[in-house]
Amino acid sequence: MDILTTIPVRLKGPDSIAPLLQNVRERITRRAYEKFVERGAVYGHDLDDWLDADRELILKPFGEVHAEGTDVFVEMILPEIALPNIAVHIAPRQFVISSDPDDDGVQLCQIAISIILPFVSQGVH
Repeated sequence: MDILTTIPVRLKGPDSIAPLLQNVRERITRRAYEKFVERGAVYGHDLDDWLDADRELILKPFGEVHAEGTDVFVEMILPEIALPNIAVHIAPRQFVISSDPDDDGVQLCQIAISIILPFVSQGVH
């Protein structure tokens, strides 16, 4: 049985997207290197290490986006874990839904690109 829950989120502007994605990239890079070392520092599996680290650390749930007037709704199925500080980062043609890493290092980071948001066509201020 599905449980529908509305979660309040922080709204952030376009300047927050690049630092967020840089932080995510750095976390994945560190974890991929740890996997490389754990595997005995054998070269040739860097893509596997990267993809494994990405799957281990970053949640990317499927979401549906729809607009009604000036309201935008994002519906996602999230895992039953606490995701601290969920935020929506909005730019004119993309948005990112993110959270801070939890105690196990798992973080929500879903990127939607090339969408048209009705109320941000002039930019977010």
